[in-house]
Amino acid sequence: MLSLSLLKKHFKWAALLVIGFTVGVVGYSLSTHYTQDDHQWNTKEFPAFVAFDSTLSDKEDLIVRDINRWNDLCGEPLLSLGPTLTSSTYVYGSVTYDVAILLINEIENRDPDVVAVTSRAIKANSTEIDYAYIDMLRTTPDTHIEATILHELGHALGLVHTTDPKSVMYIETNPTKLNFTEQDKQQLLDKYGQYCH
Repeated sequence: MLSLSLLKKHFKWAALLVIGFTVGVVGYSLSTHYTQDDHQWNTKEFPAFVAFDSTLSDKEDLIVRDINRWNDLCGEPLLSLGPTLTSSTYVYGSVTYDVAILLINEIENRDPDVVAVTSRAIKANSTEIDYAYIDMLRTTPDTHIEATILHELGHALGLVHTTDPKSVMYIETNPTKLNFTEQDKQQLLDKYGQYCH
């Protein structure tokens, strides 16, 4: 997964040494994952540009809604819609983005209940996120995709799973989880309280 991300992250990877990545998972019946994480974006780089795979172009409206939900929760622009990606743009580096949403048909040996995986690359010698990939592992009804992308954008921002089953960032997603809870808000403020209001 890291080598795939390095191939795709064409415009920064040559200049910055990637020293690690973190994976966030959304599913239905998964074991506990994510307890602490000090990774976050440099707020001077906000808004982060979110690009998406051209195979998801019919989902643009719901991606925009999810971006706006995070921005509204913060009160400042965390995320902004970036360009549509094709196989040539993310291989050859002709498009600049910070978060990419891709449709991946299969990842070898993955849990069959997992519907998306978020990978974050961290800048060398720091805890700052350099870029993130949200890999949608299978197509689902639009309502579930919307909730899944909302959750995964949270991981792309550096948030972890919560303990509140009603929370957007709870490990299990469902189509009704489109409203943030106090745990979601507190997590965001813990990371970006000086930027958000």
